Amino acid sequence: KMVKKDNEWIEYRNFTDFNKGAFLNEIENIIWNDFYLEDDINKQFEIFENQIVEILNKYAPMKRKLVIPNKNMMRDDWATDELNELKTNKYKKFALWRRTKSDNDYKAYKLLRNKFNNLNNKLKNNFVKNKYLSARDSKSRWKIINKINPIPMGNI
Repeated sequence: KMVKKDNEWIEYRNFTDFNKGAFLNEIENIIWNDFYLEDDINKQFEIFENQIVEILNKYAPMKRKLVIPNKNMMRDDWATDELNELKTNKYKKFALWRRTKSDNDYKAYKLLRNKFNNLNNKLKNNFVKNKYLSARDSKSRWKIINKINPIPMGNI
Protein backbone atom coordinates (compact mmCIF):
# COMPACT_ATOMS: atom_id res chain seq x y z
CA LYS A 1 0.00 0.00 0.00
CA MET A 2 1.31 3.43 -0.92
CA VAL A 3 1.39 6.10 1.76
CA LYS A 4 -0.29 9.43 1.12
CA LYS A 5 2.32 12.04 0.27
CA ASP A 6 2.18 15.46 1.85
CA ASN A 7 2.59 18.71 -0.04
CA GLU A 8 6.23 19.67 -0.36
CA TRP A 9 8.33 22.56 -1.62
CA ILE A 10 10.91 21.78 -4.26
CA GLU A 11 13.68 23.93 -5.70
CA TYR A 12 14.65 23.80 -9.34
CA ARG A 13 16.48 25.86 -11.92
CA ASN A 14 14.45 27.86 -14.38
CA PHE A 15 16.07 27.51 -17.83
CA THR A 16 13.21 29.29 -19.63
CA ASP A 17 15.28 32.34 -20.65
CA PHE A 18 18.68 30.63 -20.50
CA ASN A 19 21.18 32.22 -22.89
CA LYS A 20 23.85 29.57 -23.47
CA GLY A 21 26.17 31.88 -25.41
CA ALA A 22 26.20 34.62 -22.76
CA PHE A 23 26.58 32.01 -20.00
CA LEU A 24 29.59 30.38 -21.67
CA ASN A 25 31.11 33.80 -22.43
CA GLU A 26 30.92 34.78 -18.77
CA ILE A 27 32.40 31.42 -17.72
CA GLU A 28 35.36 32.04 -20.05
CA ASN A 29 35.95 35.46 -18.49
CA ILE A 30 36.18 34.23 -14.88
CA ILE A 31 39.39 35.36 -13.17
CA TRP A 32 40.80 32.34 -11.37
CA ASN A 33 43.60 34.04 -9.32
CA ASP A 34 42.07 33.05 -5.95
CA PHE A 35 41.66 29.49 -7.20
CA TYR A 36 45.34 29.10 -8.15
CA LEU A 37 46.63 30.81 -5.00
CA GLU A 38 44.76 28.40 -2.74
CA ASP A 39 46.64 25.26 -1.62
CA ASP A 40 43.71 23.42 -0.01
CA ILE A 41 41.80 21.32 -2.58
CA ASN A 42 38.51 21.74 -0.67
CA LYS A 43 38.88 25.52 -0.74
CA GLN A 44 39.70 25.36 -4.45
CA PHE A 45 36.54 23.40 -5.11
CA GLU A 46 34.52 25.88 -3.03
CA ILE A 47 35.93 28.81 -5.07
CA PHE A 48 35.23 26.98 -8.34
CA GLU A 49 31.67 26.06 -7.31
CA ASN A 50 30.87 29.56 -6.05
CA GLN A 51 32.06 31.15 -9.31
CA ILE A 52 30.02 28.78 -11.48
CA VAL A 53 26.87 28.90 -9.30
CA GLU A 54 26.97 32.71 -9.17
CA ILE A 55 26.90 32.89 -12.98
CA LEU A 56 24.40 30.06 -13.25
CA ASN A 57 22.05 31.88 -10.85
CA LYS A 58 22.24 34.91 -13.13
CA TYR A 59 21.16 32.97 -16.25
CA ALA A 60 19.08 30.17 -14.73
CA PRO A 61 17.78 31.33 -11.33
CA MET A 62 16.53 28.96 -8.67
CA LYS A 63 12.76 28.81 -8.21
CA ARG A 64 10.61 27.34 -5.45
CA LYS A 65 7.42 25.49 -6.21
CA LEU A 66 4.79 23.83 -4.04
CA VAL A 67 4.12 20.29 -5.24
CA ILE A 68 0.68 18.97 -4.37
CA PRO A 69 0.37 15.24 -5.04
CA ASN A 70 -2.29 14.26 -7.53
CA LYS A 71 -4.96 12.50 -5.48
CA ASN A 72 -5.80 10.30 -8.47
CA MET A 73 -2.30 8.87 -8.34
CA MET A 74 -2.66 7.74 -4.72
CA ARG A 75 -3.74 4.21 -4.05
CA ASP A 76 -6.87 3.55 -2.11
CA ASP A 77 -6.71 1.23 0.88
CA TRP A 78 -8.38 -1.55 -1.11
CA ALA A 79 -6.32 -1.16 -4.29
CA THR A 80 -4.32 -4.10 -5.58
CA ASP A 81 -1.58 -4.28 -8.20
CA GLU A 82 -4.13 -5.73 -10.61
CA LEU A 83 -6.49 -2.79 -10.06
CA ASN A 84 -3.70 -0.23 -10.51
CA GLU A 85 -2.57 -1.95 -13.70
CA LEU A 86 -6.14 -1.87 -15.02
CA LYS A 87 -6.36 1.82 -14.14
CA THR A 88 -3.15 2.60 -16.04
CA ASN A 89 -4.25 0.59 -19.08
CA LYS A 90 -7.69 2.22 -18.97
CA TYR A 91 -6.12 5.70 -19.14
CA LYS A 92 -3.84 4.61 -21.99
CA LYS A 93 -6.79 3.23 -23.99
CA PHE A 94 -8.75 6.41 -23.30
CA ALA A 95 -5.88 8.57 -24.57
CA LEU A 96 -5.57 6.37 -27.66
CA TRP A 97 -9.30 6.65 -28.37
CA ARG A 98 -9.16 10.44 -27.93
CA ARG A 99 -6.38 10.61 -30.54
CA THR A 100 -7.85 8.20 -33.09
CA LYS A 101 -11.63 8.53 -32.52
CA SER A 102 -11.81 4.92 -33.68
CA ASP A 103 -14.81 2.75 -32.72
CA ASN A 104 -12.50 -0.19 -32.00
CA ASP A 105 -10.37 1.92 -29.64
CA TYR A 106 -13.50 3.14 -27.88
CA LYS A 107 -14.75 -0.44 -27.44
CA ALA A 108 -11.35 -1.47 -26.01
CA TYR A 109 -11.40 1.52 -23.63
CA LYS A 110 -15.01 0.80 -22.60
CA LEU A 111 -14.16 -2.84 -21.89
CA LEU A 112 -11.22 -1.86 -19.67
CA ARG A 113 -13.25 0.89 -17.98
CA ASN A 114 -16.03 -1.55 -17.07
CA LYS A 115 -13.55 -4.18 -15.94
CA PHE A 116 -11.78 -1.59 -13.77
CA ASN A 117 -15.04 -0.26 -12.29
CA ASN A 118 -16.33 -3.76 -11.50
CA LEU A 119 -13.10 -4.84 -9.80
CA ASN A 120 -12.80 -1.51 -7.95
CA ASN A 121 -16.37 -1.77 -6.64
CA LYS A 122 -15.87 -5.39 -5.61
CA LEU A 123 -12.62 -4.65 -3.76
CA LYS A 124 -14.03 -1.50 -2.15
CA ASN A 125 -17.18 -3.30 -0.96
CA ASN A 126 -15.14 -6.15 0.53
CA PHE A 127 -12.81 -3.67 2.21
CA VAL A 128 -15.68 -1.64 3.69
CA LYS A 129 -17.52 -4.77 4.78
CA ASN A 130 -14.44 -6.14 6.56
CA LYS A 131 -13.59 -2.81 8.17
CA TYR A 132 -17.19 -2.21 9.23
CA LEU A 133 -17.55 -5.68 10.72
CA SER A 134 -14.26 -5.35 12.57
CA ALA A 135 -15.32 -2.04 14.17
CA ARG A 136 -16.24 -2.54 17.82
CA ASP A 137 -18.47 0.45 18.50
CA SER A 138 -20.71 2.87 16.64
CA LYS A 139 -18.16 5.71 16.80
CA SER A 140 -15.54 3.73 14.89
CA ARG A 141 -18.19 2.51 12.43
CA TRP A 142 -19.20 6.10 11.67
CA LYS A 143 -15.54 6.99 11.14
CA ILE A 144 -15.35 4.25 8.51
CA ILE A 145 -18.57 5.40 6.84
CA ASN A 146 -17.40 9.03 6.74
CA LYS A 147 -14.02 8.03 5.37
CA ILE A 148 -15.61 6.08 2.51
CA ASN A 149 -18.40 8.54 1.73
CA PRO A 150 -17.66 11.95 3.26
CA ILE A 151 -20.49 14.46 3.48
CA PRO A 152 -19.41 18.12 3.53
CA MET A 153 -20.67 19.85 6.67
CA GLY A 154 -22.30 22.63 4.65
CA ASN A 155 -24.69 20.15 2.98
CA ILE A 156 -26.29 18.81 6.14
